[in-house]
Amino acid sequence: MIRVKALGATADRASMVARRLVPLFAVALGALALGSGAFADHGPPPVVTLVAPVNGATVKLTSLAKDSPRFSWQVGYPTPPVQAVLIVFEVSTDPTFTTSAAENRGCDTANLACFTSYKAVADWFRYADACIPTSRPPECATRKPGAPITFYWRVSVTWATDHPPATATGSFVGIPSPDRDGDGILDPRDNCPAVANKDQRNSDGTSLGDACERDRTPPRLRVAAATMTRGHWGRVYFHMGDTRSGILKVEAGLYYGSRRLTRLVHTVPTVRFETRYYYALLIHPSNPAGRYTVCIRVTDARRNARRRCAPVYVR
Repeated sequence: MIRVKALGATADRASMVARRLVPLFAVALGALALGSGAFADHGPPPVVTLVAPVNGATVKLTSLAKDSPRFSWQVGYPTPPVQAVLIVFEVSTDPTFTTSAAENRGCDTANLACFTSYKAVADWFRYADACIPTSRPPECATRKPGAPITFYWRVSVTWATDHPPATATGSFVGIPSPDRDGDGILDPRDNCPAVANKDQRNSDGTSLGDACERDRTPPRLRVAAATMTRGHWGRVYFHMGDTRSGILKVEAGLYYGSRRLTRLVHTVPTVRFETRYYYALLIHPSNPAGRYTVCIRVTDARRNARRRCAPVYVR
């Protein structure tokens, strides 16, 4: 005689760790050391000329690296400075540059034009947008989704401690890509642009995300070997999980050779993440010792199923 308990779950659930997005494109204004000999007897200031994007140009806002603009400018020195200079690049949706994305370089006298271009990172416009931070300007309240956004950019050259920086400012228009499903992922990057799926889960690695693709992926299942003693309750542990439809049914059975001795069919609350379960068995002393087999079959909501077996050594 073999007695069977219902399936049980242990507390061995995989943890999920939220990761904070760290901007790759951040303000980093460095100090400029001009030396103690700097004084007011300088030649004319440098001349900054913005080259690209030209004023009034339009750029795509897609979050794709291939669409990020390359900013370029020229710095002319009527009289070369006798000390290093600091060149600062900034871009913002705020004409006062209260919030901006920025980059800077220090250039020594051997190469005073060491910083004349910058290839923006893929999400440059998110870091430059004054409407994203908590302290938003009033005009952000009237911005319509998908409407063109004016960006301002400037390049400043600090060339003397006792003179103001030489600066040039320009502007261009950013055309946002649509976000039809409103999940915060722009359509060019969204693996399912018609269905909201902020997690962008893609279990099978195809071009479509799970939200736009029928679930044909079987659940995950691992069954561990076990050793039991006749006349005592024992457990066969197994792990199961399904990140898409969720597991709904578990079938378990104990076999001695080809003969099935037990059968348990159990409906479970939807299991999505890796979870440890056990199948409890009591093998009567009258049963023979030796090798038995436990087989587990799990089925998800889309009727995808997986079956795994493991040996059970009975003494």
